[in-house]
Amino acid sequence: MKHEEREEEYEDNKKSELDDREEVRERETKMAPSTNDFTEDISRALFPSKLYLMLEDPHLKPSVISWSENGLSWKVHNQEELEKELPRYFKHR
Repeated sequence: MKHEEREEEYEDNKKSELDDREEVRERETKMAPSTNDFTEDISRALFPSKLYLMLEDPHLKPSVISWSENGLSWKVHNQEELEKELPRYFKHR
């Protein structure tokens, strides 16, 4: 095999290897969840905990939001006041 042919084969192999790596990177990027998806999942998971803390907070008046009589659900009594209190418990975008 001539020197030029070996160099050409080497360059072809090198290019093929780089293409393979780029293809793997693209696939991994497509498979990985986006940061926004991850953040939204965490936010959804935290909602029940934050809601519980809000309902149990002695500083939040029961006239705004409270547990139902049976304690299995909650009820908003004053939406305007609740909207003012929400930033203390939830980060709004």
